Amino acid sequence: PPMVGAPSHVKEATSDIQQLVDSVKPQMEQQQQQQQQQQQQLSTVLSNDDYSFQATQYISQVVAGTIYFVKIRTIKKQHTPQDDDAATWWHVKIFQPLPYTREPPRVMGIQHCKMDDPLVAF
Repeated sequence: PPMVGAPSHVKEATSDIQQLVDSVKPQMEQQQQQQQQQQQQLSTVLSNDDYSFQATQYISQVVAGTIYFVKIRTIKKQHTPQDDDAATWWHVKIFQPLPYTREPPRVMGIQHCKMDDPLVAF
């Protein structure tokens, strides 16, 4: 069993994680705009329905709520197998408050990464 308060091991993303990621997508766009020059690619992907936005892995850490570190793959929906290297990858830190607070999940950080970059807590 993992140590209390420590991040979990990397797991395959579930539909619940995808729903969580989808719920904070507008926040990701807002935070990204604050770092516009560094993350121009993410802005294009988030504001364009021609791109798929897929959670692939996550780490969870239980605190006073749960922190999720999610690896996300973005690529044009109409891509060919030769375009697979055109995908962009992101690590996103999401805080989901405890249910009784009735607060929505919020994005705490976004990092551009490569497909092979291991997902780690940040």
